[in-house]
Amino acid sequence: MSSQKLCAVAQPLVREVPFSVLARQRLEQAQPANEEKILFSAAYEDFLTAVLKFAEIVPLEELPERDPQAIRIGLRMDVDSDLYAALFTASIEHGLGVPSAYFFLPTSDYYGTWKEGVVSRNSGVVEGMLYLQDQLQREIGYHDDWAKLFADFGIPPAVSIRQELDFWRSCGVHPRGICSHNSAYVYGVGSFEVWEGQSIGGRTSGEINGSRVQLGTLKRADFGLSYDANFFTALSWHQQPVVAHGKLWDKAELMSRDVDFLFGLGFAGKCSVHKGEECQVIATDVPLTEMPDLIRTKGVGRRWLFMGHPNYFGQIPTAPMVRDVYAEWLSRGVACGANGLTTPRGRRPVRKLVSAAVSKLNVAFTAGTKLLGRSFQEDPRTIRDRIRYYSRKNKEGIYWENDRSGVHFMAPYMERAFNLIVSLTPDLAATSLLDLAGGCGTLGLARSVHGLKHYVMNDAHQARLAWARNLFQDYGLQLDALASDLRSLDLSETFEVVTLLGWENFEVSYEQAIAAARRAQGRSSWLIFTYQDYDEYRLGGWQDHYREGHGVTPPIANGLYTISRRKLLAQLHANGYELASLMSAGHDRTSRGYYPQYLVCAAISGAVR
Repeated sequence: MSSQKLCAVAQPLVREVPFSVLARQRLEQAQPANEEKILFSAAYEDFLTAVLKFAEIVPLEELPERDPQAIRIGLRMDVDSDLYAALFTASIEHGLGVPSAYFFLPTSDYYGTWKEGVVSRNSGVVEGMLYLQDQLQREIGYHDDWAKLFADFGIPPAVSIRQELDFWRSCGVHPRGICSHNSAYVYGVGSFEVWEGQSIGGRTSGEINGSRVQLGTLKRADFGLSYDANFFTALSWHQQPVVAHGKLWDKAELMSRDVDFLFGLGFAGKCSVHKGEECQVIATDVPLTEMPDLIRTKGVGRRWLFMGHPNYFGQIPTAPMVRDVYAEWLSRGVACGANGLTTPRGRRPVRKLVSAAVSKLNVAFTAGTKLLGRSFQEDPRTIRDRIRYYSRKNKEGIYWENDRSGVHFMAPYMERAFNLIVSLTPDLAATSLLDLAGGCGTLGLARSVHGLKHYVMNDAHQARLAWARNLFQDYGLQLDALASDLRSLDLSETFEVVTLLGWENFEVSYEQAIAAARRAQGRSSWLIFTYQDYDEYRLGGWQDHYREGHGVTPPIANGLYTISRRKLLAQLHANGYELASLMSAGHDRTSRGYYPQYLVCAAISGAVR
């Protein structure tokens, strides 16, 4: 490798990519097809709570120490691809007061970009590591992938490892442990082999892409490291081919570790369990819910290594959808293009011309209805533009606008609520819906067009209620509205569904809002609402964005406006609800951070179907 490249490697760049942006990427890039494979982080909390009844969770470095009278467990999290999900698991561990270690991967997408041997790191990675270390008291470790960097750029292992560790420490991160990423069968050499006493079969060198590299020579102490989280005691080659990651490998390492058992969590919450000696498989596809019993049956004096990946944890699976009614409706007038935006579908010139004028001219809506009929009124583009017309006329500003062409709801989370209600209560004619702080009744109008017979909207904004009534009258509907503070609602009837969407109020807390919803519900009812997570949003400096957009500072310190997930779940339980589903609210990164992150569905306890 040339001296010029060595110089370039020694002077890496840092890109200003905030942690808040990196954190949101998980929800933005998540593939719906994979959601069913994700285990909600509450299952991890249940697991930890269960094992703490009979075992002790110890700092990872101390796991090899044996206590003949106790079961010891060490928690290792390899952050391979999902910095966002690490917030869930780390917060849960911190809340339970148990130690763990998170190993960050320098070759991951979230970490930065490597080009011609030079890394441009995302500044947000440092924010994330420091938050986990300083606020959640998690140990931060180095997930080493020098073999990839050697294969791609010819960077010697001692150079890349020292460079990144020095940078971390200069930023205030204090790594003590290291563990390798990728197995030896990927490049023919394992990243763990560079350390003294850890080469396979004691070999002194290996070959990657035709270049030789020394093995078994580096000492961890020289790099400020005190342990390897693999806890190797012996390494050799398997004597026969091995199947791993869906492929048959002719040559793969056989590992023995200084633990009695280890288990790794995969998709859908299934674990594979191995003995520490030669990594012998003793069980596969064990649900995480069953692992506490398995650990206990193996008896005291055992040491267990949990090898997890935060990306296997995430949201609660959403409630099952009968069909995507919103998509069906949207397809009448628009179609999704390759760029994700919506474009007109087969509109006649007259229809297109009239539709374009609906948001500006009252006569356009009347003329379009007479010329083109009911289908024109119910077209999602027309509904959206009719809301725009009244919003602009009454100087409501951009809040009721919608930049997504063809979307008739105020924001993406309304689309999701639209479908969720249909899946939960398919017989809309027999469904009652109370929309707390409902604004102009956007959701109610959309549901009423599809057959909802009993809709009541609550809002304390008198002027908005006035034009909301006009909006409903345009569609031949009478808006049943309650003009009052939701805290003072005293209803003589109960509702099957209560919603609280896109809600922002500095005076009314989530605790008060949830209590108001519960007063309006019977024994078998659903509550659908959005919320902002205090523990996550406080990382990204969103308060500054909110102050810029609204002219005031959100009083997050006293729990108003935002709420932590743990506190939210406690409030639901205190009011007789249980969580049924949790999903992304649907906003992308351009939403600046002050819109809700999550759409929550809760049910009266015992009513989850």
